[in-house]
Amino acid sequence: RRNKIRLELLPLLRRDFNPEVVTLLKELADRARDDEAVLEQQASERARTWRVREGREERVPVRPLLGFPPAIARRVLRQMVQAASNTLRGVTHRHVEALRRFAAEAQSGRTLSLPNNFVARKEFDWLTIAPGSREPCPAGFSYPVRVPGEVFVTELDVTFRFKIVKPGGYGKAYNGSEAAGLDPQKLSEGLELRNWRAGDYFQPVGSTRPWKLKELFRERRIPSSQRKLWPVLESGKEIVWVRGFPPAFPAAASTDSRAVLVIEEATRAAV
Repeated sequence: RRNKIRLELLPLLRRDFNPEVVTLLKELADRARDDEAVLEQQASERARTWRVREGREERVPVRPLLGFPPAIARRVLRQMVQAASNTLRGVTHRHVEALRRFAAEAQSGRTLSLPNNFVARKEFDWLTIAPGSREPCPAGFSYPVRVPGEVFVTELDVTFRFKIVKPGGYGKAYNGSEAAGLDPQKLSEGLELRNWRAGDYFQPVGSTRPWKLKELFRERRIPSSQRKLWPVLESGKEIVWVRGFPPAFPAAASTDSRAVLVIEEATRAAV
């Protein structure tokens, strides 16, 4: 096809329409590349806050994705596909547009096939791009924790940091999903960072009784595919911290705490 354009179409255009057509097409292509570079950069910057990488999966909450202009949303999705599969081979505009419509219209639990044996999954308010033939999920993980210190969880490709800080700024024991504060005096010596297990109970700050974590996951609309490896911190057989939740009421730091154990997490790129 390229030879046909070069040998037949371009000579026809030069002869019958514009002798400078090749130069004009080159200038147009240069401007298009410049515009594309700006749009790609904007897409990367606007989605950075929302995109989550775990193993070979890329995830993004649907609501902010659909709030982007369509041109930005398409490029965010292309970037996610490329990051998850390490290639855009065979990925066309038709695939990207179908993925954007899937994010907007599909019900939770539905999947969409993508090139290179990858799939998109809609799970509650999240869109996930992952390998199609899913690798066996690890049975779980368990890591001893030293304070202060760091633990790299291979199964999540995430580093958890455990720091002792002064109470200032952590009087309420919790400042969002990225950091939580515990009172070291209320913890046993043997801390264990492990995955959630069926039957786990947890009483977060603000709750009057322990709840099954499975029920709290469902209430928070955490996709079932993520729950098996959801990290928790155990102290003396009691769960004192769960990712994304306030700390356990019995172990939470307060205004009377002399020190605060802060738990933070960072992906490999942020470490």
